[in-house]
Amino acid sequence: MRSAEILYATFTWKSGFASPDAQTLLQKQIQAFYETHRTRRNAQKKDELLHPSYQGVSLDPVLMKSMIHPDAGGEPDWRHCLVFWARPPQHVRDVINEVQQRLLAVLPNLWLMPLDCLHMTVLEVDHSRSADEIAKLLDLVRPKMPEITDYTYSHRSRLVKPMVSYDGAALAISFVPAAGEGFKDAVGDDDYTYHHLRRDMYGLISSTGVTVASRYVMPSSHLTIARFVAAEDFHTLSEEGKEGPYDPEKMRDWIETIEGINRWLQAEYWNEQEGSPSGKLLQWRVGEEKGLDCRYGTVWYGGGQTFQLGKGFERFCIATMGDWRVYKVVEILAVWGKKLVMDPPAPVPAPVPAPLWTLERPITPPPSRREAAAYKERVQIQTLRETAGWTHERIGLHMGMPTSTVAYIATHPATPRKARGRPCIIDTPKRHRMVDFLSSSAETR
Repeated sequence: MRSAEILYATFTWKSGFASPDAQTLLQKQIQAFYETHRTRRNAQKKDELLHPSYQGVSLDPVLMKSMIHPDAGGEPDWRHCLVFWARPPQHVRDVINEVQQRLLAVLPNLWLMPLDCLHMTVLEVDHSRSADEIAKLLDLVRPKMPEITDYTYSHRSRLVKPMVSYDGAALAISFVPAAGEGFKDAVGDDDYTYHHLRRDMYGLISSTGVTVASRYVMPSSHLTIARFVAAEDFHTLSEEGKEGPYDPEKMRDWIETIEGINRWLQAEYWNEQEGSPSGKLLQWRVGEEKGLDCRYGTVWYGGGQTFQLGKGFERFCIATMGDWRVYKVVEILAVWGKKLVMDPPAPVPAPVPAPLWTLERPITPPPSRREAAAYKERVQIQTLRETAGWTHERIGLHMGMPTSTVAYIATHPATPRKARGRPCIIDTPKRHRMVDFLSSSAETR
């Protein structure tokens, strides 16, 4: 199937209208399309950077003036944008941090994207506009904003197989849509891919009357991790320490470093499907921990402002059905804070295979009589609900309380009112008549 046919099939095919074999075939074809794009691009950029006529890397002037050398003057970044970002979860950021440190060890003047600014652009609505123009777009999109930013909560896609992509200006970590990796029976697990997510986002934005003017039209799922801001790393130095001409050998060493990192990523994070004893599968479920981030302003280097952040889901919660949730069979460790940190258990060398899924109701513990919640527990519950945005079910799991108790505490003052007791049976007039009667004679006293 040609590239254009794959794209057309993605935008017209819907789950349920194709056989399982056809669904799996489409998953693999979409992944191959993304893989071909990034490997061909890396090969093309390698040829450009190693060509005898190449004269050095391209430096980002706005980044250098606004962030690296702010005292040097220059105009502030005027390029206002409107985007929808996917934020990588913690375990993905940890791998990216390792990649950044390996790159920095070879190129000490490299600018690294801060870990809390990392993002993948799911859809760029518009770019390089004035602040007023972006504000008008926001007004058009506003009615559908909750539906858009929460979309990944109910439409979940996986990204796998990280790789460093590069050119003469920046570096990125790219992923490809999953096609059954890590599952013995892949049918149904990856029917909805990241490519479908981008299609749906385009449709949702277009339905508001906004014309999408995105720079990202190729099949790519990448996030920028570094940019060049100094040329001297690729130049020779004289004995006096002065900068000399461009040195092609330094560029060759740089590309060998990148290719070495890609070999390490493939060995460590691609190989679970093939049963590698040393590697594991790094997978990113888009929407994990945080929903889509609607960002506006000068977002070029991870900046700007969040207009609305969507609802995220837990790492091993695969699906929700009302109060029920489908979890992978893993140990879940909940820690106090603004989020749950959940990691799989350490591998146990037992020959008994565990089932892939289990349907359980882990949210509300069995009802049991317990003492009334203390003041600190009430404050903790209200903080988790109002500040951290946790659901009643999630707080109940963390605190060991029934969901109904959590819901009551979250909607009532932290300091409960004193109990009034039963209503009074004898009112004041009756009490006066009784006093008069008892005090009327010696016999009644």
